[in-house]
Amino acid sequence: MRSALPCSGLLLALVLLLVGCGGSSHEALNPPTGGSIVGTLAADSQPQGYTIYLDGQELTRRPNASGAFRVPGVAPGEHVICLIAPDGIWGVYAAVVVQEGQDTDLGTLDPRLGGRITGTVTKRTENGLLEPLPDVEVVATPGPLYLDSGGRNDELPTPSDEPPIVVFTDEDGVYDMRAVPPGGYVVTVSVPGLRGGIRFVHVEPGHTAVADFVLWPAPPEGVGTVEGRVYGMNETGAIPLEGARVTVTPELPWWPIILDDELEEVADAIGVTPDIFPPPIRPEFSTLTNARGHYSLNVPAGPAVVRVFAEGYAPQSREIGVRPRSTTMVDFRLRRWREEPPPPPPGVEPPAPPSYD
Repeated sequence: MRSALPCSGLLLALVLLLVGCGGSSHEALNPPTGGSIVGTLAADSQPQGYTIYLDGQELTRRPNASGAFRVPGVAPGEHVICLIAPDGIWGVYAAVVVQEGQDTDLGTLDPRLGGRITGTVTKRTENGLLEPLPDVEVVATPGPLYLDSGGRNDELPTPSDEPPIVVFTDEDGVYDMRAVPPGGYVVTVSVPGLRGGIRFVHVEPGHTAVADFVLWPAPPEGVGTVEGRVYGMNETGAIPLEGARVTVTPELPWWPIILDDELEEVADAIGVTPDIFPPPIRPEFSTLTNARGHYSLNVPAGPAVVRVFAEGYAPQSREIGVRPRSTTMVDFRLRRWREEPPPPPPGVEPPAPPSYD
């Protein structure tokens, strides 16, 4: 008889545990199911061969033989869905807002002939090697691009009302955006702990645009020093070069911050609309070597390119990483140009080669 009391207490505790959570237990039994995306692909033939992507992730579902498709269990909020043909050129992208428990009907979607944006995403290691970055998100946003033609900046056509395109890199750091609507795009990559990357491309129907990214570790903000010597190589060896121009260019561009009022005044003065994305600026830091071939420059910390120019010598460049509050030593040894003799004037026979008979 004494054993019944512990059993009764255990049963009571179990009942209290099951009912004690109240609303939490009810919510656990009825979790949110999300919404659905439905539509019809107006493909001329074999719509069931199209692949469906949601926010850059490939889905196992496919349209049926009539082109109808349904994607259930989509989290509420904004999404981008795309359907791409097996050739990777024909396809359609659509932005969609999903509501909980509701179907969002996209209607009839017409695939179009597009292009591709491909490339690799790697990071520069401490020993200077390139390491591929898998599972990295790459985003292509429609944006105006400009072509310099005879001193005139002509704006290239930009796809209108197109959502950003999102894909992810594979295990080799390679990404492939397919069936991209023609026009200009700003392609960006952001990885925690690394400096982000940005590229500008123009996509043409049936063609591929390439945008590769090499990301550097993000150092603490600050200023570092680039220092070294420049030598010229001749028959007697290396001699210091005086007056060689050394330029340090940070790898990543930056955009000037312009107030709205100032931007409108500038736009009115040059006759463009004020909503144009300002062009990137790459600041440069330059100096000349002294009589001993020595140079020294204080520059922002981070990845940079050092270039050297000296008259009569082949220029050189080198990629470096500048650390804050420290000095990065970079020496150069330039070789002379191998100049070809100028061609003879018209009507003049070139001199005969010397005879050693």
